Amino acid sequence: MLSTMQTSTPESQRLYTQLAISSAGGQSKVAKALEISRQAVFGWAQRGKVPADKVMILCDLVAHRVTPQQLRPDVFGQTASQAR
Repeated sequence: MLSTMQTSTPESQRLYTQLAISSAGGQSKVAKALEISRQAVFGWAQRGKVPADKVMILCDLVAHRVTPQQLRPDVFGQTASQAR
C-alpha cells in the first residue's frame, strides 16, 4: 500500500510516521529509546512530521523499513518512486 505511493503528501508522511512508530513498538518505546516524552511522539503521529534531528534515529530503530526520504522528503529529498 504505502510502497506504491508516487508523490509525497501530508497524508503519506503521516502514514509513514505512524508506520515507523508502530514498527518500532509504539509511542512509549520510541519515546524511551529517544529519551523524550510519549506526548512528543504522539504529536509526531498526529502531525505526520518527525523532527529532522530525530529521523535517522527512528529509521535506525525500524531497520530502515521506513526511510528518511519517506518521513521527511522536505529535508532528505524524495525517493525515485516518489518523484515520478
